[in-house]
Amino acid sequence: MIADQNPYTVEYIGDLAINIKKQTGTNFPVLPGAAFIDATSRSPLYYDILGIPKRSVFLPGTKDDCTPETCLESQLGIRVLDNIEKEILEDNNIVGRAGFKKSDVSEFNRVVERHRFGNANNRVFWISYDFKGQKGDQNILAHPLDFKFDGGEIIFTLENGLQGYMLTDKLGNRLNNGPLEIVQDPSQIDQVVRNGVSCMGCHSAGMIKVNDDIRYGLDAGTLGGVFDDKELDAIKKLYPKREDFDKLQQQDTDRFNFSLGIAEVTVGSAKEPIITTFLSFDEDVTLRRVGAEYDRSEGDMLKKLALLGDDFSDLAEGATIHRKDFTAGYSEGACTLKIGCTRACPGKGAEAERVCLFTDTDNDGIGDQP
Repeated sequence: MIADQNPYTVEYIGDLAINIKKQTGTNFPVLPGAAFIDATSRSPLYYDILGIPKRSVFLPGTKDDCTPETCLESQLGIRVLDNIEKEILEDNNIVGRAGFKKSDVSEFNRVVERHRFGNANNRVFWISYDFKGQKGDQNILAHPLDFKFDGGEIIFTLENGLQGYMLTDKLGNRLNNGPLEIVQDPSQIDQVVRNGVSCMGCHSAGMIKVNDDIRYGLDAGTLGGVFDDKELDAIKKLYPKREDFDKLQQQDTDRFNFSLGIAEVTVGSAKEPIITTFLSFDEDVTLRRVGAEYDRSEGDMLKKLALLGDDFSDLAEGATIHRKDFTAGYSEGACTLKIGCTRACPGKGAEAERVCLFTDTDNDGIGDQP
């Protein structure tokens, strides 16, 4: 899937390449690292790699058709609605909520909710409830139990202790990007929240701590709604005190950072590796970078610019090419420079294989077509 959806995939040729392909069991044993991250950190490929299904949660009336293949909850053994009901009835600390009036990523108030895995004490499932406004039943201070949300973000613990991410609409259907009217990512030029690179960049040190305003306001007598005794009891059970909720957030952050350490990633680094690479890769492409993408030195690439067409000629004078434009023509350029096989190479089937068998008989750094 990664090789298929990565526009920088090249099948290298020659006796050495054939030997490596046999040993690794793939036609694509080498992919450029930055392009690999750029492709795999975007959805839907990100979802496909992690096996995240099309829907997230059980909804009223949909329980019968929720399977591990169709719903993330079923896949992980989570029951959000059932857990909420049990928490209100039994106060068993399976669910913890926090509601707050201001969020760093959302225009309006927000609710986040934590669920323990029933079959793994060291794994958790977080879901946020996000809104397009905060009037009426979207005002969580007046409706902490029956608010109407417009979308959400899901964070769940992977088996290795790191985190998986999912964006959804109000029906639990997965989204590749978050709607701008609900959430924004300031690290992206267009502000679009992209699953999962935006989530990885935002949660580079694990969970982002929030302070609950619901239980806090209830205890202080400033919540703003009118509730009967049953509702008051439900609020207290679903919304822990700030200090108790803070401990849960810290516990999950510590677990995440421990796993980062095992992966030899510096905890708390100002430059999270995925988002840093993603943003750097998206910058305009210089002559030196074009050469690197085509396995050529800057000097050698300068000699070959004419082969790539008029759009590349200004690179010799210090100009740049927009990354999207370079990506669009990369496969054709790889064929032109004969560094290996791509979809843009001429011929099909056996003919494509014949055309792609380049050799470098004159040692000029470019293969010669037989």
